[in-house]
Amino acid sequence: MTDVVLSSLKSSSLQNSVNAVSETHPFVYQLGESTVPVAQETVKISANSSVDPAGGQLVSFKLPGSGFLVDGYLRLDSTATAAGVNNDVAGTPASGGVYSYEYLSLASRDVEIARFSPLILEAEACKGKNTRLNQLAINANQADLTAAQINVTGTKPLLLPFRLMNFSASPKDALDLQFLESLYLNAKVKAATDIAVGFTNPSVSDLHSVLKYAKMPAESYQEYLNANYDQNKSLTKMMWSSYVESVQTVRAVTGAGNKSFNMNIDCPNYAISTVIKVIPQTCSDATKWIKAGGLSGGARINDVKMSANGKLIVDTHGDVRSEFLGLTQTDFESDESRTDKWGAIGGVVYHTAPTNAGFYEIDYRLLNLGHESRSIDSLEGGISFGALSSKNLTVDWEHDADFDGDYKIHVVHKVVNLVSIDARNGSCSVSTRS
Repeated sequence: MTDVVLSSLKSSSLQNSVNAVSETHPFVYQLGESTVPVAQETVKISANSSVDPAGGQLVSFKLPGSGFLVDGYLRLDSTATAAGVNNDVAGTPASGGVYSYEYLSLASRDVEIARFSPLILEAEACKGKNTRLNQLAINANQADLTAAQINVTGTKPLLLPFRLMNFSASPKDALDLQFLESLYLNAKVKAATDIAVGFTNPSVSDLHSVLKYAKMPAESYQEYLNANYDQNKSLTKMMWSSYVESVQTVRAVTGAGNKSFNMNIDCPNYAISTVIKVIPQTCSDATKWIKAGGLSGGARINDVKMSANGKLIVDTHGDVRSEFLGLTQTDFESDESRTDKWGAIGGVVYHTAPTNAGFYEIDYRLLNLGHESRSIDSLEGGISFGALSSKNLTVDWEHDADFDGDYKIHVVHKVVNLVSIDARNGSCSVSTRS
């Protein structure tokens, strides 16, 4: 199976391009030394157009050219003036701001340079020991409420932290909005009825963004420009994006126990991870559905197998918990938001029902090669899907009889784009080659 992956990387134009310009090591892609900023400011901006109370629209924010964008958040206010039926409201996604959107994207002069799927953002929120970030991003505390406590009128502020996206993961990933022109953050807002499921006439009452910028003195900024931009060639920057496979529906699942589904993989890009989530669409027990996360809750995944070129390239051998036993440089508990559902009483694994943040992530990157870096510019391996054929995925999950009905199978790949920034005018072009 490893020969298939290695063959894909030998044939990868992206991998070969990165290796050609790497300053130190073929698995570490460096753009240069960072310059430490000496000042910061925050800016609140509104959308370019009025927000439709019914949701279901693409909202754009023109990002001001105030310096290096290092952090921020989107805030969407979901308002309900009338309560709904408790059992229906139990399906409301326990998702904070992440699942309030179908996707988010960055674009420069109508060129999309990155796209962020809510499932990928949820996976990013679960990494590290900062559990508050996870709670903000996916509203984890909602699982402790009753249907009656959720089914109340008023306004709920839903936050989406920018640090889940790659332009604020590390200093050298920050977007230079003093140099880049006409950069937009686009957010495809879901319908208000999908954000607040089961409520009577819910609405989106506000949507705005708060941005955090870092600035440096004029002479330091000029040194940065001189070191990174050349009129004769473009600056190449690596950014991750999302490739979303077609959502599959498994209909009329009944009878508790292990279920299985097989699907084709169409991704043509260079991927560094794949996130899989199996979401039940109905539940007869409102309390269980809330604890599962409503329509953002995922079933417990038991096994994942992926094949390409006629060979298995991923195999969890019937127990995905093996992922957490080794081959990682982070502390075991740093991923607790996903591993806590594997608790046991008397040696018996429990939490067979779907859980909030229940998903599985295949990480294709090399591990144990030193300290962990969140920077996308540290390319620690991956898989070139474009160089593979006959790509296929099988996922097994645990079905609880209270969730008899349809399931949706979501598969999203975290892929790498090469973004070239023209030193003459700050325009961007994107290569999605594998």
